[in-house]
Amino acid sequence: MSEANPGRLHRVDPSLLDDDPFWSVVRRRHPDLDVVVLPDASTGPDAAGPPASVDEVRRAAAALQETWRGIRPVVAEHADPAPPSIRWQQAEGQRCLVLKKAVTGIGQEAGTELLQRLFVHLGEQGWMLHPGGRDGLPVLRATDGQVAVEAIAGPGATVVTLTSVPLAVTSELAPEVVQAVLDDLRTEVASWE
Repeated sequence: MSEANPGRLHRVDPSLLDDDPFWSVVRRRHPDLDVVVLPDASTGPDAAGPPASVDEVRRAAAALQETWRGIRPVVAEHADPAPPSIRWQQAEGQRCLVLKKAVTGIGQEAGTELLQRLFVHLGEQGWMLHPGGRDGLPVLRATDGQVAVEAIAGPGATVVTLTSVPLAVTSELAPEVVQAVLDDLRTEVASWE
């Protein structure tokens, strides 16, 4: 136990790692090494950061809306006219606005072409682009620092997901305000279809 972290760090039985698929192999191959498992920093009292203000929540929604407005014409060439789904996603004391559009029935080849067009469009806007693959499927990841875009071209659907910056939305920010921002974003995006 450390004086700087009283009660937080302590020695545990090394067999604690025996069931872990990664660390058990490390321990077996290098028994002379000490493995130190630190508490998850995301669970500490300051993990979520300061609470988001109403203005920050609205700015995150506006950035998501602006991004969708820019890529919608590219996606609309292949998609049905139904608006994308929009929801809050919560993890580790933070929330992100998530807009998701599944483009079905176009096949993987046309989906890959859609990713290429998104790549060109976002690249022209100065976004940081990360094309790649996952499980044999083409993937495009991009960000402008305010919104992250991930597009995956699969044989059944090409799925385009936009995610806002993570926000520490606490109980101090009235739930009705958070819901109103989400409802306003849904109404605005649906009006473009």
